Amino acid sequence: MSDAHTVSPLLDEFSLGKPFSSHNGITCCPAIHNVTKEKYILKRISIPESQDQVEAMLFTGACQDRPAAQVYYEESVHALENEIALLQALSKSRGFLPFTSFQTVAKENEEIGFDLYLLAPYRTTLGAYCRKNTMTHLGAVNLGIDLAAALSQSRRAGFLYLNLRPENICITEGRRFRLGDLGFMPLDDLAYATFPQKYRSVFTAPELFDDFSEISTTGDVYSLGMVLYHIYNGGPPFHTEENPQGSEQSRLSGQELPPPAYADSELAAIILKATAFHPTQRWQSPDEMGQALIAYMQKNPVNESVIGPPEPEPPAPEPEPDETPEDAPEQQEDREESVLEEPASQDPVSPRQEEAPQPSEASPEEPSEEARETPPQAPQPEAPPQQVPSQEETQSPEQPPSQEVPDKAPEETASPAAEELLSKELVQQIKEAPQAESASDDLFISLENDPEMSEILSRADSILNAKDPDPVYEDAEPEEEAPKAPSKFKSAWKKPLAWIGGVCVVLALVMSCIFFYRNFYCIPVEKMEIITGNQDAVAVAISTPAEEGSLKLNCQDTYGNVIVGTLQDGIASFVGLKPNTQYTITASVDGFHKLTGTTKLTYTTPNVTEIVSFTAVTGSEDGSVLVNFTVSGSNEPESWNLMYAIGEDAFQSQTVTGHSALLTGLTPGETYTLRLERSDGVPLTGSTSITHTVSNVITAQKLQVTERTENGFTLSWDGPETPVEQWTVHCSSDAGFDSTVTVNDTTATFTGLDLDTDYHIDVTAKGMSVSSHLTVTAGSAAVKDVKLDAGTPGKILLTWTSEGSYTGPWIVQCTYNGVTDSFETQEPGLTVNPALPGTDYTFLIQTADGSTAVGGEGHSVTTAAAPAFDGFGLKGEEMSVATFPAPQGEWGVEDLNSLPSKTDFTTGETIGFLVNGQGRDKSDETVDILVLLRDANQAVVSRTFHTSPWNDMWNQNLYLGQLPETPQAAGNYTLEIYFNGALVRSQAITIA
Repeated sequence: MSDAHTVSPLLDEFSLGKPFSSHNGITCCPAIHNVTKEKYILKRISIPESQDQVEAMLFTGACQDRPAAQVYYEESVHALENEIALLQALSKSRGFLPFTSFQTVAKENEEIGFDLYLLAPYRTTLGAYCRKNTMTHLGAVNLGIDLAAALSQSRRAGFLYLNLRPENICITEGRRFRLGDLGFMPLDDLAYATFPQKYRSVFTAPELFDDFSEISTTGDVYSLGMVLYHIYNGGPPFHTEENPQGSEQSRLSGQELPPPAYADSELAAIILKATAFHPTQRWQSPDEMGQALIAYMQKNPVNESVIGPPEPEPPAPEPEPDETPEDAPEQQEDREESVLEEPASQDPVSPRQEEAPQPSEASPEEPSEEARETPPQAPQPEAPPQQVPSQEETQSPEQPPSQEVPDKAPEETASPAAEELLSKELVQQIKEAPQAESASDDLFISLENDPEMSEILSRADSILNAKDPDPVYEDAEPEEEAPKAPSKFKSAWKKPLAWIGGVCVVLALVMSCIFFYRNFYCIPVEKMEIITGNQDAVAVAISTPAEEGSLKLNCQDTYGNVIVGTLQDGIASFVGLKPNTQYTITASVDGFHKLTGTTKLTYTTPNVTEIVSFTAVTGSEDGSVLVNFTVSGSNEPESWNLMYAIGEDAFQSQTVTGHSALLTGLTPGETYTLRLERSDGVPLTGSTSITHTVSNVITAQKLQVTERTENGFTLSWDGPETPVEQWTVHCSSDAGFDSTVTVNDTTATFTGLDLDTDYHIDVTAKGMSVSSHLTVTAGSAAVKDVKLDAGTPGKILLTWTSEGSYTGPWIVQCTYNGVTDSFETQEPGLTVNPALPGTDYTFLIQTADGSTAVGGEGHSVTTAAAPAFDGFGLKGEEMSVATFPAPQGEWGVEDLNSLPSKTDFTTGETIGFLVNGQGRDKSDETVDILVLLRDANQAVVSRTFHTSPWNDMWNQNLYLGQLPETPQAAGNYTLEIYFNGALVRSQAITIA
């Protein structure tokens, strides 16, 4: 990175060291700030990796020429810069660390491409940490939880993180684990993207090594599981001493991974599910895996124990040989013969003798027979071999000491095996002593397991096992009197009596230690319990004879952060806790004391979610409420409970998924209390309750542009009878214009506009969720002097004038009775024929090119009721009409004899009718003929219209007709027949 110093202004105040890493066009080197002396890492990404790649693209035709190649690599750089911006955004929440700054520089010397420089503070990566340290069980589980949260955060932002490996995992000062490098891919691109070669590693999912396979959405989960696998296995899967790097081919081919060597069965199951060969068998999201790790931590002891094989126990010291292998059987045989030859004694045998081990199980430190026969302190008279007692004779319950054995020399010490036996007997006697039973049997059990008491007893053992001082035997008979053959019984019991004295001394010492331990050193904790706790604080009550000033209570989280509690009146309070975190509360005492009993508690703070905002507006229909809320925090429930009630009434509940809900069927005019709860019962904070008055839906009716100027326009609309407190009018354009105004009346004006651009208008009443929309298109025309004439029965005449350069054609939309008809006309006018009698018509005038016709909306007219027909010598009330089932195909007057008249039909029948025109006048005038079928609500369900000369429409004075379709819904209907807009006859029919 010799040219790094030329990168300005990024590196103006930095000094660079030699690169420590360089591969695949990526080079890293240390950097230090010349002023602050802070350490940084400078990373340079060369795009492309080499100019050979450029030449290859030009040779294969992937790029037409060098400028095209430069554009290609510029797009690649922009993609990386977008990733840097994403990393910066994600770092504001949990899980990621950003780069401090970056700079893109075009390559020099006419080379194609760019160099991207990234500057970041010096960080400790997981890879570097594990090369020098051993990961603990607590640290590894926290790593899994932290990284699962980071991967989930990336997914919520719409990206999959593909570059998870120890070198990209950073350890912060607070012992948190964060991701600190690029490696994002949009989730929307996975279906057609190829996994980048540079991201492939031993932590990559097997399917991602296939360039033609679709990128699975569980690749990030696999990488996280494989990182944990390496930690808990001491290396990759299938690794051995001969092959420490493992078998990568076995992993990629789908061979089942063995459980991690140092993980328990439950944790191993979590890791193996994450690293399953088939993507469908893995955790389907980082959230799932993170929840599994949290559940594991909450129900299992997770501590700072080192992950690895258990430390081997130190080997037992080899015994010093008492005898050579060659003569050992002979000596054993001699001892057994000596025992058999010795006469049995009637003297009682002490318990110590009964518990003594046999010679074959003697202590390794036991002196040999030769050492006992020839003491090193002073020469002794040589005794006949047959009179020297064997070890069986000294310790066997069947053979007490012979009276013919001479006294041992005063300097001779007791057997170490016997001394060890005495110490064990001493402990046993203490446990079985009557005063111990009367005081507390449980005390000695606890003392035996207590480290301090174990040390005291160990010291007592060492005293017992020490050599007896010479003065113990000064009262023994003088040496010169030895030939007088002293009493064998007296000499046999002289040493045991000395040992009894030693035992009494040690027993007194031990009992003194026990008294000190019980009555001064140990202070009992009578009660320690959590009395209150919430998401950020916990209070603990403790009852003990210890002085309050000497007590210390600490609260420590799983990352090792400690909060010191303040103790007052037996209650310690800890504040500043974090939600959803496990804490361990420990009590201790100053001075040469120890607390006994319950001295440790655990407390997990609730998983609190904060409701940042909670709003309600009228929904899309009368009596409905649209509720919206925003949440702070990533750990949300699968569903929410939305509670609502009027006044003091009982709350009703609706389950909500997402952050919005529509309540329907509420009573307009009533004020409701709305409350939000988590479905899992975890407490919420923030704005969890509001009140809202339910109303009917209010919208802006007949929204239109009423006036157009050179740089703006004025809008108007109709409101309800009861004035609305406030209207919100939003105007925006695709060109970037965005303006919102609030008004109290039903007009709004916008100026400073470019009328060659489309504008979108939305008008919403206060407290409403439904808005009225209008698009004002570019080059709009002004419609003026709109007139509607419905004086002629069966017809509506529409005329208007226009201003501006637009002259047509025009599109007119005519809406009536729930039906919309469209007409196109070149001239500014239109005749609607037929027009239904007694019907409301609304017209919208538009330009054919799609531009807005200002003033073309909101024009309505109601047609008059149809008069009775009177013309051509006929009157409607004198004419008759009949209905009958029409035959299939064509039919005429000659078929009427076989067609019975009726008014009841089924949905499968075709309805025919005839009108009797007996006595009509002849005329060649053209007549408009309209046939309607209305339902019980007077809505038109069928309509036919045509024109015909008067004379041609009759056959033997009969007008024959047929409905084009029969209604499919059963009910009562009315058939209406009109000539020239006048009602001839109507006939009620029923369809079953």
